[in-house]
Amino acid sequence: MKLKHLILFLAVVVAGCSSRHPVETLVIDCVECKAFPSESGNIVSPNKQLQAIDSLLWQQPDSALMVLVDFASSPKADSLSTFDGHYFQILLSELLYKNDCEQTNREELLKAVDYFDSIVVTDGRDAMNRVSTDNTVFLDARAHYINGVGYYEQDSVVDACTEYLKTVEIMEIHYKTENLAGKKAQFMGLTFNRLYSLFSDQYMSEPAIICAQQALAFFRIVPLSAYSIPITLYKIGIQYAVKNEIDSAEYYYAQALTMMPDTANVYYRDLRSSWALNDYVYHQKGDAALQTLKRMAIEAEDDDERLTRYLTIGDLYYRESLYDSALRYLQPVFDYKSDLDIKIEAAEHLSKIYGSLGEHAKEDASIRFMAQYKSIGAETKSGASKLSTLYQDYANRKQQRQAEAEQKSAQQKAVKRTLFILIPIVLIVLLILALALRKRQRNRLKTAENEAKQQLEATRQQLDEQLQQHQAEASKKLDEAEKRFEQQKAQTEALKLEMVKQKEAAMEKKSDKGEAFFSEPVCLKIRDSVLLRSITTRDLPVEHKEVVLDEAAGLQFCSVVNQHFGELESQLRERYPRIKSQDLLLCYLLLLDLEEKQMAALLNLTYGAVKKKTARLQEYLKTDENLTDFMKRQAGLR
Repeated sequence: MKLKHLILFLAVVVAGCSSRHPVETLVIDCVECKAFPSESGNIVSPNKQLQAIDSLLWQQPDSALMVLVDFASSPKADSLSTFDGHYFQILLSELLYKNDCEQTNREELLKAVDYFDSIVVTDGRDAMNRVSTDNTVFLDARAHYINGVGYYEQDSVVDACTEYLKTVEIMEIHYKTENLAGKKAQFMGLTFNRLYSLFSDQYMSEPAIICAQQALAFFRIVPLSAYSIPITLYKIGIQYAVKNEIDSAEYYYAQALTMMPDTANVYYRDLRSSWALNDYVYHQKGDAALQTLKRMAIEAEDDDERLTRYLTIGDLYYRESLYDSALRYLQPVFDYKSDLDIKIEAAEHLSKIYGSLGEHAKEDASIRFMAQYKSIGAETKSGASKLSTLYQDYANRKQQRQAEAEQKSAQQKAVKRTLFILIPIVLIVLLILALALRKRQRNRLKTAENEAKQQLEATRQQLDEQLQQHQAEASKKLDEAEKRFEQQKAQTEALKLEMVKQKEAAMEKKSDKGEAFFSEPVCLKIRDSVLLRSITTRDLPVEHKEVVLDEAAGLQFCSVVNQHFGELESQLRERYPRIKSQDLLLCYLLLLDLEEKQMAALLNLTYGAVKKKTARLQEYLKTDENLTDFMKRQAGLR
């Protein structure tokens, strides 16, 4: 596909891409501006604009995709080298993935994979017309990784696993993995994390544990976030629990709990739920386990998570033969949960419960659902067998490489021992020869010394003349440089003065805008209602019912915000499509410089509820800045 033919397609993709839940982001080094040998031996350099897009890709993938669209429509896009054309396809695939879009350039990506394989030594041995520079190796690994993502999105699990294992092998062949750091360590951690997910989904605990431990080692070097290490520890614990190695499972659960940065997240709730299930099954702590599981269900962030918690609670009641209680939790899971594995587990319990209760129609419905799943289960088992073969082949090749490396190291040590014996003998012989030659060289040195003195004197005179000439030229250039400097200095001073004037005018404009907003009657009313009261966190919300912001006042306040900052709402909804109306109201109240306890009184909420909302809002807006400062800057007040 010609790059110019991609312009319309890319424009449609950009318009159609939507935001998604946060995923583990692939972060790697962009290609540096170095020369790369091509297949023909010619030297090519990566396109600088593609490098800039590559750099932007890892911080602002949405902006990078827009820049790539502009580049594809430029004349330079039609004259890319073979190297840069394939480099472009890798960037496009990664940007489509990061922007939650379908990978539509599969054919071009596969060609890019073949191309980089052709210029990288992937078997660890020298080959004619094939090179292995640091950056081409990394691009080859990137190509296989994103190709694996494409296969995974097509539900081609075996092909995805093949590509991820190929990614790992390329890195292991060309780098000493124990010395990896920075972005390359993150890259390896992410690759092993994806392998863990594949093996875990196929109930292959042993390779899943090995891959998670590899990912953990790299995340300890460079974690992707504060949750990377505790989540990976938790994953290892889960696999040990599947193997019924409970002591090992609880060891990793404890490690994960210790390193969890906070408790207001789904990872913490998953961890506590898994541990509670262990307490119930293996430690006879039934009541305590149920209380923990119910508390985690109450604290669930959404209905989907809550239904997952319900399955565990319903399972415990089922084990106790408390069928009425079990039905209250299992039936909603079967009716509303989208995850097939979870629905099947709920259906299995429901079929037995309805059978014991004599409700045969409902029992038959559950049995028919489970029967429909049998064929899918057979496919899963077949996929697990293929993945097992792939992993074992990879492990065997890795073991062979290690054995060859050890053999090579042993040979090198043997050579060193031989040299240790031979070198002293050679040195003695050379010393004797040197003494014999020394006498002959003395006479030659005297003759050469006389000739050198004569040549040195002639050279000194020539250098003196050149030095005088250079000094005269340098003095002239210095005078000219001083004049240019004075001119530039005057221009710089004038520019600084103009910038100060512009900045003062902008500050005055922002001040007038903020003053007009604060002077609105509804703004004055809201601020006076809470500022004239002594509000404490303990008496919220009961003691301050009279200051609660009713629906009419809230609509009026939102209208005033839109009047003064007309583009604020559209900007927030465009950048954060899933933002809720109540979150928008909270954002607008921040413009009034209110404290969280005052906003709690206005919204008729507890202080803790507002605290949690602002924390979740700050995480959703992806900013470390103070929320009040962030909103004022968005509104143009800062």
